[in-house]
Amino acid sequence: MTIPDVTILSIDIVLLPGETMILDVCNERQKEGLYNCHLTKSELGLIYNDGTRLSKIGCLANIVALFEPKKDNHLELVVKGSLPFEIEGPSFFKRPSWQTGIRTIETYQESSADLDDLRLRLIRLMAILFRVSGSAAVGGSLAQMDINDLSYLLSGTKLLNQTQKQAVLECRSCKQRLALLIEAVEDAICRLKAIEKLGKLYQNSPHMKHLRN
Repeated sequence: MTIPDVTILSIDIVLLPGETMILDVCNERQKEGLYNCHLTKSELGLIYNDGTRLSKIGCLANIVALFEPKKDNHLELVVKGSLPFEIEGPSFFKRPSWQTGIRTIETYQESSADLDDLRLRLIRLMAILFRVSGSAAVGGSLAQMDINDLSYLLSGTKLLNQTQKQAVLECRSCKQRLALLIEAVEDAICRLKAIEKLGKLYQNSPHMKHLRN
């Protein structure tokens, strides 16, 4: 579906569909566009900017709440992601504007038989991840979660970096998204175990033994 004249906001964080996030905006022109979106109940488009380039795929968002500017004149708002989208036409990236046409991206879902094994593998890995990281236990509730729920949960743990989140956002299939999430969780487990191992080595080092004595 093509939507003309969507207000675009480039930020240094990736928003996923269904995810809720608090944004802090200080640019006057951006604030004007956000006020307009809030008054007209229009969706805005969030695009990830890593400091060197704008991503081609972004996420539409609904403004859940908008608060009056604080003493520093920053505007704070709560947004919730809805659908991934792609900017229409290359001219936006040559000269970025605050409003442009977009095309929403539909994620296609393969048969459940193809996805069940991957989903169960992801759930097992997430259970290990939460145990290693010491995160609050979600227990058996993981088994009841669908792919979107698992994505949002991982995003909320801050264990996915922005590049990994952007890759998840750009996935066109559930199978591809599951494979990316599995890879990201495996990477996070390895990193946490390495940190844990380094901590134990440090605690058992002669320097620490000398301090304890």
